[in-house]
Amino acid sequence: MCIRDRVYTLSGRLVGTVEGEGQIGFNRFPWKPEEPLAGGVYLFKVEAEADGKRSSCVEKLAIYR
Repeated sequence: MCIRDRVYTLSGRLVGTVEGEGQIGFNRFPWKPEEPLAGGVYLFKVEAEADGKRSSCVEKLAIYR
Protein backbone atom coordinates (compact mmCIF):
# COMPACT_ATOMS: atom_id res chain seq x y z
CA MET A 1 0.00 0.00 0.00
CA CYS A 2 1.42 3.38 -1.02
CA ILE A 3 0.87 6.15 1.55
CA ARG A 4 1.46 9.89 1.16
CA ASP A 5 1.12 12.51 3.87
CA ARG A 6 1.22 16.22 3.00
CA VAL A 7 1.26 19.11 5.48
CA TYR A 8 -0.15 22.53 4.51
CA THR A 9 -0.51 25.94 6.12
CA LEU A 10 -4.06 27.23 6.45
CA SER A 11 -3.38 29.43 3.40
CA GLY A 12 -2.64 26.28 1.35
CA ARG A 13 1.16 26.42 1.14
CA LEU A 14 2.73 22.95 1.15
CA VAL A 15 5.30 22.72 3.96
CA GLY A 16 6.17 19.02 3.87
CA THR A 17 5.57 15.62 2.30
CA VAL A 18 6.23 12.08 3.49
CA GLU A 19 5.76 9.03 1.26
CA GLY A 20 6.22 5.37 2.01
CA GLU A 21 4.90 1.86 1.88
CA GLY A 22 2.51 0.79 4.61
CA GLN A 23 0.03 -1.90 5.51
CA ILE A 24 -3.57 -1.95 6.65
CA GLY A 25 -3.78 -0.73 10.23
CA PHE A 26 -1.36 1.46 12.17
CA ASN A 27 1.65 2.91 10.32
CA ARG A 28 4.36 5.31 11.46
CA PHE A 29 6.31 7.58 9.10
CA PRO A 30 8.94 9.81 10.71
CA TRP A 31 9.10 13.33 9.30
CA LYS A 32 11.52 16.13 10.09
CA PRO A 33 10.74 19.35 8.24
CA GLU A 34 13.64 21.22 6.62
CA GLU A 35 12.69 24.27 8.69
CA PRO A 36 10.93 24.13 12.07
CA LEU A 37 7.20 24.82 11.84
CA ALA A 38 6.00 28.01 13.48
CA GLY A 39 3.37 27.72 16.19
CA GLY A 40 -0.12 27.60 14.73
CA VAL A 41 -2.62 25.34 12.99
CA TYR A 42 -1.79 23.25 9.93
CA LEU A 43 -3.74 20.81 7.80
CA PHE A 44 -2.45 17.41 6.82
CA LYS A 45 -3.83 15.15 4.13
CA VAL A 46 -3.18 11.42 4.22
CA GLU A 47 -3.71 9.48 0.98
CA ALA A 48 -3.48 5.72 0.60
CA GLU A 49 -3.66 3.60 -2.54
CA ALA A 50 -3.83 -0.19 -2.80
CA ASP A 51 -5.15 -2.56 -5.45
CA GLY A 52 -6.33 0.36 -7.58
CA LYS A 53 -8.44 1.85 -4.76
CA ARG A 54 -7.74 5.24 -3.20
CA SER A 55 -8.68 6.71 0.15
CA SER A 56 -7.82 10.02 1.81
CA CYS A 57 -8.60 12.16 4.84
CA VAL A 58 -7.77 15.68 5.99
CA GLU A 59 -7.06 16.51 9.65
CA LYS A 60 -5.78 19.43 11.72
CA LEU A 61 -2.37 19.67 13.36
CA ALA A 62 -1.74 22.23 16.14
CA ILE A 63 1.81 23.31 17.03
CA TYR A 64 2.12 25.00 20.44
CA ARG A 65 5.31 26.88 21.28
